[in-house]
Amino acid sequence: MNFDFNRQTMGSSIDHTLPAGISAEFDIELTYTKHSHGDYKISSDFPLKIEEDEDWEYDHGEPRKVIRGAGKTGDGKNRVHIETINGDIRIHKK
Repeated sequence: MNFDFNRQTMGSSIDHTLPAGISAEFDIELTYTKHSHGDYKISSDFPLKIEEDEDWEYDHGEPRKVIRGAGKTGDGKNRVHIETINGDIRIHKK
């Protein structure tokens, strides 16, 4: 059975737990604004390649940067997409 998990939120952190043996492709995006007061991050019990924008983006009103996490477990048959603005993203194994 395949599934797509999609979760988006604004202004809050996301904690999500997945089965340890899941076969999935991860697409994670954390956006934070220049005037926010947090030191936001993506943390995962699954292997993710984390990259952060070097420069501030000014195209959407308030200046922002994006931290992206990408990875694959098994054959990647399930898709996990998580996005938030000004909040942490934590992915746990169960």
